Amino acid sequence: MAKVQHINYGWNFIEGYEEKYLDAFPEGGCEVDLPHTVRKLPYHYFDETSYQGLFTYEKTFDDENPSL
Repeated sequence: MAKVQHINYGWNFIEGYEEKYLDAFPEGGCEVDLPHTVRKLPYHYFDETSYQGLFTYEKTFDDENPSL
């Protein structure tokens, strides 16, 4: 039987990106679920550059406990 692992819960998020994040995720991030909105925007009259940028998400998958 196939095992299900829900991957859209419990992601770490931080605005920005640096190469050192590949070795260790920085302190000060927050836990989010996907899909995730990085900025709240008005429905009308916003510039698309308001939501464009570099953002980092990190999640560790546990193959020992696939029911997460």
